[in-house]
Amino acid sequence: LFPYDKVGMGASSGFHHAIGLGKPVIAPNIGEFKDWGDYVLLYRCNDVEDLRRSIMKMMDEQIREHYAALSRELAELTRWDRVAEKHISLYLSFI
Repeated sequence: LFPYDKVGMGASSGFHHAIGLGKPVIAPNIGEFKDWGDYVLLYRCNDVEDLRRSIMKMMDEQIREHYAALSRELAELTRWDRVAEKHISLYLSFI
């Protein structure tokens, strides 16, 4: 659970560690988390009731397993070697 309420508090090392371990993630619909809405369970920022609903939803084992699998997929997509390859490809496109 990442209860951030400011845009600049996005993808923390804690978030990357959680997805790297394949943990299901609940995050606010702000900043970088919005970009990963297909992989994490988003709740409306500063909406306590929506956060409560998201936590209750994640209590379901099948939903938890679904989001855990999505976390593992996101971790694979954002591995450092893949990020480096994308940067190199971008840089080479300017030559």
